[in-house]
Amino acid sequence: MLRSQIVEHLGTFATMQARAAAHFMRLVTDRSGSTAIEYGLMVAGIALGGSGLTAAIGVDLSSIFGSVELEFCKQLHSLCIAR
Repeated sequence: MLRSQIVEHLGTFATMQARAAAHFMRLVTDRSGSTAIEYGLMVAGIALGGSGLTAAIGVDLSSIFGSVELEFCKQLHSLCIAR
């Protein structure tokens, strides 16, 4: 290679490197997507908490309704179906 070609090649490489560094800095400093991610994480946390709470309450409600049914059957023997 001639000296001028080498200098031109190095200049092109430096330009590409500068563009890549500028692009990387734009990606690092861009905050536009962070809000959407934060909202997504909050929604996921609420959904997980809600499903856990629903499962816990569901078990309690099932036992409460079972107790009510048992008492109802004790009071009204003629309406109960033999189990």
